[in-house]
Amino acid sequence: MIFKTIRVKSVKEGLTTNSYIILDEETNEVMIIDPGGEAQIFIDEVNMIDGKLKYIYLTHCHIDHVGAVKDIKNALGGTILISKGDYEGLFDTSINRSFGIEYSKIEREDIDENLLLNDNDKIYLGENEFEIISTPGHTKGCTCLYNKENKLLFSGDTMFYSTFGRTDLPTGNEDDMMKSLLEKLLILPEDVEVHPGHGSSTNIKDEKNLYIR
Repeated sequence: MIFKTIRVKSVKEGLTTNSYIILDEETNEVMIIDPGGEAQIFIDEVNMIDGKLKYIYLTHCHIDHVGAVKDIKNALGGTILISKGDYEGLFDTSINRSFGIEYSKIEREDIDENLLLNDNDKIYLGENEFEIISTPGHTKGCTCLYNKENKLLFSGDTMFYSTFGRTDLPTGNEDDMMKSLLEKLLILPEDVEVHPGHGSSTNIKDEKNLYIR
């Protein structure tokens, strides 16, 4: 399994989002995580490796993480995955923060409601297993994606380098955020690499030192 970080200009002006492309080399299956804008970059990357897009995984519903989803799906197919808790937020501009922004909107028919994600669910790219970790706080339905074998955590806007995501937005909650950090993420092995939705990568050991003395 290999992955690549794609830093894109979000459809929300002024924001840059860390998106990720993961490839299973055995099957050529591909997963894209949080494509916030510049859809053609992802389309070109997948086509260049002759990849088969299996999943478009969304850590949460904010526009700077989902802005390119519709165009990518139209071009490459793939199954959109998001938690039950953030599904409705995809269609509510007051929650997803897309008011006044022009982009190709995700429609309800684009998502199979039978595949909405819950805490501890597993998804697979080839033989690679990923665990869904429910981490409410930034939004009520935020999730992180954990690959135990390769010690990788894709943390969306829950955990950043030396800080964490905002909790003052609709459906956010600071108490939930602290619980998610302390009880869900900081209990992971210290050598797990953390790849967030914005900014630099980090690891569990360094982040643990900020909270646990």
